[in-house]
Amino acid sequence: MVALKLNFVFLGNKENNLSGEIGKYCRLVSPENFDAGILEEAKGIAGVLGESGSDRIEELLLRTRFDPATCHIPFFLWGREWKVMNSRFWPRITGDVNCIFWNEEKFKKWCLERESDSGSGEEKAEWNSFAELLMWLIRSGKSCGTLNFRSSRGTEGVIGLEGETVLFCRARNLEGPEAFFDMMSWARGEFLFEPMEPGSATEVNIGRSFFDLYREYGLMLDECRHVFEFIKSLQDRLELAPDNCALDDKADRYFKGYEYICRLIDQGKSVDEILATAPLSAIRSLAYIYRLICFGDVSSVHHPRKDDGKEDVNLASCAIRFAKKHNVLVVDDAPFFQKVLKRILERDNRLVVAGTAKDGIDCLEKLEESDPDVITLDIEMPRLDGLGALKRIMLRKPRPVVVLSAFTGETSRLTYEAFKFGAVDVIEKPRSYSAADLEQKEREILERVARTACVQVEQLTYVRKRRTNNTRRNGSDIDSGLLFVNYFGEGSFSQFLKALSYGNWEDPAGRTIFILPLTRHALKHMYQYMIEDHSLPMEILPDEGEVEVRTRGVYLLGTDWLPDIEIKDDRISFRPGGRYNDVGEFIEAIAAKAIESGSYRPVVSAVSGLAHVANSFVRVAGMGGSLFYLNPKRCLFPDLAQSLRKAGVGYEVDTIEEMVQIWANPESYVNRPSTLVDGQAQ
Repeated sequence: MVALKLNFVFLGNKENNLSGEIGKYCRLVSPENFDAGILEEAKGIAGVLGESGSDRIEELLLRTRFDPATCHIPFFLWGREWKVMNSRFWPRITGDVNCIFWNEEKFKKWCLERESDSGSGEEKAEWNSFAELLMWLIRSGKSCGTLNFRSSRGTEGVIGLEGETVLFCRARNLEGPEAFFDMMSWARGEFLFEPMEPGSATEVNIGRSFFDLYREYGLMLDECRHVFEFIKSLQDRLELAPDNCALDDKADRYFKGYEYICRLIDQGKSVDEILATAPLSAIRSLAYIYRLICFGDVSSVHHPRKDDGKEDVNLASCAIRFAKKHNVLVVDDAPFFQKVLKRILERDNRLVVAGTAKDGIDCLEKLEESDPDVITLDIEMPRLDGLGALKRIMLRKPRPVVVLSAFTGETSRLTYEAFKFGAVDVIEKPRSYSAADLEQKEREILERVARTACVQVEQLTYVRKRRTNNTRRNGSDIDSGLLFVNYFGEGSFSQFLKALSYGNWEDPAGRTIFILPLTRHALKHMYQYMIEDHSLPMEILPDEGEVEVRTRGVYLLGTDWLPDIEIKDDRISFRPGGRYNDVGEFIEAIAAKAIESGSYRPVVSAVSGLAHVANSFVRVAGMGGSLFYLNPKRCLFPDLAQSLRKAGVGYEVDTIEEMVQIWANPESYVNRPSTLVDGQAQ
């Protein structure tokens, strides 16, 4: 054997020591001593999965593979079968696993091929994956042309290259970036490279840098890396829960592909068959399957039959018990902040810290042990981040969650995402750990966590397909004489986002105004996120000029800008200049003018809020307006609802979904008396 001058890096520990001849040309590097500089001259990287320290090895290999400076270096992985099948280096998805069991002769041959190829200028005789072939072409400067590839599974694809730019790609029934992402999961096969002159390509359906695309592919791979906690084999078959599966909004560009995957699951197709036939790349399909499992829409995973003929059935959702009151689970990857927050929370006799967790995976495991009543959740964490953990919690066994992160300002996309996925409250973490900073935040944190602990949260269902019973029968029965004024007070933005997804806002039952617990500045940012998610026919009322309210118009207002309103005959318009002491006076003025006009009947709803505006709502009911409010137990600030219940006015609604049903089909509700006896509508 020729000495290869340590041009191959072997990631492992002492117990993985190299034997005999292999140790002469492979450099053993422990994960603790790994440095990117070690790879400067490396012709290849070898690693063991399933042994001591293999989790760290997997992280280092992934980092290497998705770094443009090192992504061209080929991998040789092996290990115990169960570990390989549960790693992110899934053969069908990444094309990176070469050997499930250790094979010393195969490893020697692999090293010699790569050593002899380096600097020879000749094309390699054997490739472990399409990704390795493509990387080599780009790095060797031979990447101006068309690469035709046929994988070992018989799948064919073609990709056009010009330097580092991917011009076009077609594979299976896919085109563009999805075809590229699909081909990145292909294993070895046959290829034909046809050179072409720069600028002569006649087809462009991508036109992006290879490294940008590869990084995007890496993000998707990272998104679904934990799917193999539930799926043991690509031959597994999934079973959907009886309810509608968690399809994204139809505005999602991949909606039809997701819908097709659900049909394949219903037909009893295996995961491998789904990845091979779905009209999406294998990696995106797998990410969606993982989302279904996380959202609780996969009720079970059926594994291939064992030798005894019995089928192994694994319930994909965790059994999370209901929590005891005021027990807090603190989830944060910073040990110092864990200690600080624990010390703060234990100063309040309403709260008991039942446990701590260092990341999302740890959080899900600690749920069983600590049985919390409320969870404080950081966002940026390793393994599984806060949003990923939040989705699982809220879709399986809902718990009140306070997101506490340094990245959640009032206009942050992360703040929107946290509310979207069911957080009751979001607190911006102190940006420093100084005594003054913490003292300033301490009282706020204690009060908001204690309030959140008392909220009854619903299972997260707003991401599902809109229910038909929330859709009006047809547009002809719309009562244009109804004016909806929906007040979402303090602590209710997450409830508003649920209402968005429950309702059919292209066909409202009348003119609708939403008053939200946001400043106008924050509302403008959140509005952009809402439009991206839902393609909603809503608009923010401008702060300049007069605006006439359309018949089916839906309008959004922040609480710091309440305009003047004019109702004349059947015309409603807003204009700057409104002078109101609080939002209660504003709503009362709208109701009074609507009734005075004789053309409209106000339908007023209240979701969370403070007690000082309750008298205005009571007066609206006294005028003859219809009044609805959400169950106080569902509100972060229940004071308003409790005051209305005590006053014996209005109709109490138990859930946001029921509230949206009232807005969609108000005929059977608006004529009910606005009175209550012992909390029950009469």
